[in-house]
Amino acid sequence: MIIIAGLGNPGKEYENTRHNVGALLIEHLAKTWGVKSFKEQKKLEAYTALISISGTKVILVRPNVFMNENGRPIAKTKSFYKVKNENIWVIHDELDIPLGKFKISVGRSAAGHNGVVSVISCLKGNNFYRWRIGIGSELKKKGREFVLSNFSKEEQKALPRLFKDIAASIETAISSTPEKAMNEFNK
Repeated sequence: MIIIAGLGNPGKEYENTRHNVGALLIEHLAKTWGVKSFKEQKKLEAYTALISISGTKVILVRPNVFMNENGRPIAKTKSFYKVKNENIWVIHDELDIPLGKFKISVGRSAAGHNGVVSVISCLKGNNFYRWRIGIGSELKKKGREFVLSNFSKEEQKALPRLFKDIAASIETAISSTPEKAMNEFNK
């Protein structure tokens, strides 16, 4: 069983912000894989969908708490379904990667990302896989203001292709291994 969690903030005002790109990708995966709807799991503080991909049970998770608390719902989901950290895949925004690119990693520091800090703290380690989606820009020096802003119309045009590539990398990781996906997609 694999948990795939997309980090983000709840609420309409954050829905299409750069910081919510992990949650946006979870929505894309759900549509791609034919998920009809997510189930609100109040005990887990998340919306979840349980599906099977290539014979593997996958739990899609959208935390229903603010970014700096996203680790708690992921840890609760891990405990409820008895999943090991190495079978938890976290998707989040990354300022240090250019828009339109992504990297798969494991065992890295949070590099100042508060959502990842929360996940590392709640999972008691960093031995989980991360899909780091680039939102980087010349504007990144503005930090909070930048990550909480919406993608421009021009930037939005890059997202469908990027999401398709990320979905392909996740499907490769599920059908084979995350390492194979890293070797194939980290460029």
